[in-house]
Amino acid sequence: HREAPHLESSAMVLDSAYLKATVGDALSEGIAQAVTQFPADPVEFLGEFLVRYADVAAAEKASVSEEDRKKALDALHEEAAAVKQHAAEKLALVRDQQAVNEAEHFEELLEAADTHEAVYDAILSYLQQRLGVNAYIALADRAEREEPEEEAEAPAAAPSGEGDEGEG
Repeated sequence: HREAPHLESSAMVLDSAYLKATVGDALSEGIAQAVTQFPADPVEFLGEFLVRYADVAAAEKASVSEEDRKKALDALHEEAAAVKQHAAEKLALVRDQQAVNEAEHFEELLEAADTHEAVYDAILSYLQQRLGVNAYIALADRAEREEPEEEAEAPAAAPSGEGDEGEG
């Protein structure tokens, strides 16, 4: 049993639309060149034309694809640079805030210190926190330094020894 005539005509319209969309330009150009050149074998001429047409179209598509690839790669590089810049700015802000917090904490420790030892402890604590190092403070007060007894007795013995030599 045959399909209804309106179904056959709609299938032909779809086939015609498909052929126009996919190979219409290539066939039109090939047939136009065959008509102007009158080749001995128009079918072979049209076949060779379509092969050349397909090769040129593929080369153009590859060229466009290479350009698109380069553009996409450049866009990725730009995006990576922007992300890196944003991360560096954020890190700088975090470090600045950390330094402010550490300085405020150090000021609090100094204000709370009521003895020299507490001030020294605050300084050492800040250095360890800020620099990650252990340090110590050596106190040397020269005014209160006692001289060893040997040096104190030596000058006193010298004058008496000089007097003995003069007598003898």
